[in-house]
Amino acid sequence: MTQQRFKAKRVIVTGAASGIGEATARLFAANGAAVVCADVNVAAARNVAGSLAHAHAVEFDAADAASCKTMIATASQRLGGLDVLCNIAGIMDWDPLPQFTEARWDRMLAINLSSVFHTSRYAMPHLMKSKGNIVVRVPNPTTSTLRPWPAYDMKERATMELGATCTVTHDPRSPRRILLRRILGNS
Repeated sequence: MTQQRFKAKRVIVTGAASGIGEATARLFAANGAAVVCADVNVAAARNVAGSLAHAHAVEFDAADAASCKTMIATASQRLGGLDVLCNIAGIMDWDPLPQFTEARWDRMLAINLSSVFHTSRYAMPHLMKSKGNIVVRVPNPTTSTLRPWPAYDMKERATMELGATCTVTHDPRSPRRILLRRILGNS
């Protein structure tokens, strides 16, 4: 029997075409949520959405602020509102800092960090209306030690802090931040 933990919840998952984003979209859908699979690879996002009940695909370029705004507006319209935003989209670049170019650094921050700011900012009015939540993917605490990938590690920590900051306001309707590992049962 399928659980209905998120029945009638309206959820956006960024990066839903593959990996952690796809798994997150599938988890919410299996638990009764209507899901928008947002990804730059819209063909793969359509495949994921097509395999889920009550799902839509929306093209979304996480590196582009205007695309973030359009995606939130389109997804909220298709879902009839918004209860949960899952900021999962991201890229990994494992090179040591001396090998990073400024262009690679800027791209990683635009996709992995700035998109969290932009999507959260544009989703906030919808989430406040529904008393919804922002879900932030965070590193596993057992692997959050210093590693030889400073650019990736800095981005992970900054994303976690930005997710917390996005939900701190003096408005009681402000969305709560929920860590992805708590939803997956790995608190």
